[in-house]
Amino acid sequence: MELAFEHIPKEFVSKTAFCDYKTPITEVIDKISRHGAIVVMNGKQYYGILDSRSVARKGGVSLMKGSAVRKFAKRVPAIDSTTTIKDAVSYLYNSSSKALPYFEKERVAGIVRREELLKAILSLHLLSDSKVGDVMSTPLIAIESGTSVSQAKTLMQQNRINRLLVNQGAGNHGLLTYSNISKYYARAKGRAPKYERQKRAENPDISSIVENNPYTIEHDSGVEDAIRMFVEKDISSLPVVKKGKPVGMLTIKDVFESILSSGYGKRKNIEISGLDRYTLDYGADIERELERLESKIDRFHGIGVERMSLHVKRAKARNYDIKLRLWLDRKGGGAISASATGFSLEKTLRDVTEKAYNFIKDDMKIVYAMRKRKGSSE
Repeated sequence: MELAFEHIPKEFVSKTAFCDYKTPITEVIDKISRHGAIVVMNGKQYYGILDSRSVARKGGVSLMKGSAVRKFAKRVPAIDSTTTIKDAVSYLYNSSSKALPYFEKERVAGIVRREELLKAILSLHLLSDSKVGDVMSTPLIAIESGTSVSQAKTLMQQNRINRLLVNQGAGNHGLLTYSNISKYYARAKGRAPKYERQKRAENPDISSIVENNPYTIEHDSGVEDAIRMFVEKDISSLPVVKKGKPVGMLTIKDVFESILSSGYGKRKNIEISGLDRYTLDYGADIERELERLESKIDRFHGIGVERMSLHVKRAKARNYDIKLRLWLDRKGGGAISASATGFSLEKTLRDVTEKAYNFIKDDMKIVYAMRKRKGSSE
């Protein structure tokens, strides 16, 4: 993984458009579409990055037509020729941005898009030994095609995810993303004809915004195959299938997380990130809590923990967001994700580890029941 510490090559830098932070948002939408992301400035000072995701998260252009760009821009870390590939991946992972500003001689010279970092991961073969099943997120959360838009949005928020698999019957599946929902609400609250607004109010299900027949990838495929699909198809997620059945979800963020999880932590199989000057002293306590979770999981027959990744983020109103991810040593592999938010770091940590444990316990109950039925039938 030493190759991940190579510096960002200049050829990764792309030209982009610039705008002032006071510019009306409606004047830059076309530029975002052309460049993927644009740089927002406050005079001669860097202000932030603007991409389609940051616009969608704020409710879409039609909701805020008179608003300035500053309400949509996101301040993300700047990089330069001394930044390593792994650091750039970390910045994109933590900011959920599609690009980073690239500085040259104390001025913004362009941007580095996440697609370029995916290409770097491919060219350096950083994940050449990884399988999709080892990196994907589980459990896979699915909804029925008749679910309302508001119910789907609530489910995403409760599980802190940005996409859902949609069961469409007869073994067919669709994909619903947070971006789909954001665009729906932007249209619904815009100046649509009266009859169209009434239709949406009467039939607010997801059928009109779901992505039908999404690209998928096999559970035992190489992660590099998935990365190529992300780049070539211009997509950010892939439902994972095994013997024709969906078993997980793989996203660009999962790929980045796999890169960041390599070689960190006091113990080789434990990575703790996101601690700041207020939470750094809790590092040892967090590691002990993760070790206790590992011991509890080890009590299950035929299962163990390969590695764990925990990220702490201080949210608004002094809340803590904690995301935990476990890669399991068991038949079928896969990763378990859990997240929790709370005012107390200690309680939030207990909540997230308990969630992860319950996910695994419920899964093992199913496995034991299947084994029991199989034994009785023989």
